[in-house]
Amino acid sequence: MALAVSLLATLVFGFFGVIGFYHAFKRYNSDDNFLDIMSACPNLLQIVGEVFLWMTKKLFPHWIHSKIYRAAAFLFGLMMFGIVSLLW
Repeated sequence: MALAVSLLATLVFGFFGVIGFYHAFKRYNSDDNFLDIMSACPNLLQIVGEVFLWMTKKLFPHWIHSKIYRAAAFLFGLMMFGIVSLLW
């Protein structure tokens, strides 16, 4: 049972980690959003991502906004893979 839970959590957190790295390393577009990968229905993770993206666009100039957006996405990916490593 514990192995099944670890495998399931690895898949879920690994998926979210890959999404974080995707947003960190993809080519930046001004209309980026978190809904383009998991577009079936918005969930809490997507809403948090959209709010963070909106805040960085409003608070920072464009040249800093894109760097902060990428850094946050990269750190999110690292955090997700860190959770996966703690499971094993």
